[in-house]
Amino acid sequence: MSQRDKRIRVTNSWSRGCYTEPKTEAGKRSIPMLPILEKRLEGYIKRENIGEEDFLFRSPKSKDNNPYPGLGRQLKKALNVAGIRPVTPHSFRHSFATLMIGSGASIVAVSKVMGHKSIKITLDRYSHLFPQDLDNAIAKATQTIESILSDRQDEGESPTESSGSSPDEPA
Repeated sequence: MSQRDKRIRVTNSWSRGCYTEPKTEAGKRSIPMLPILEKRLEGYIKRENIGEEDFLFRSPKSKDNNPYPGLGRQLKKALNVAGIRPVTPHSFRHSFATLMIGSGASIVAVSKVMGHKSIKITLDRYSHLFPQDLDNAIAKATQTIESILSDRQDEGESPTESSGSSPDEPA
């Protein structure tokens, strides 16, 4: 994490007690940090003396920079106390993608933040979040077409005159 340029760098991960490379080159990425996240983490980072190359949540028992293996268990306990159904830390990744999509982010931006190799992967995983998209797309296209036709009619031009084709010929 770089507080200087306010970005989170993903270069590897920790899985089952060892470092692993991302599945694809797209998995290695640098993404902008949410200002609210930066603000919330600022004191914690200073207090814990966390450097740019360090894991954010380190093992309290380890003197080196190993990540905290009990993070999932601690999350489960906290959610239980709060009366919230259990989720994994990975669930937050999907929640963030869902929030980005719901906020109108492009599928390309979501794909890059998630580190997907292609937008196809992102669409396969999150396309169910776009059920109204077809209706919205058709409504916007209809408005655009009606606007164009209306402008031409106001100018006294029929749609076939501007294309140079007759009504019986394809445009």
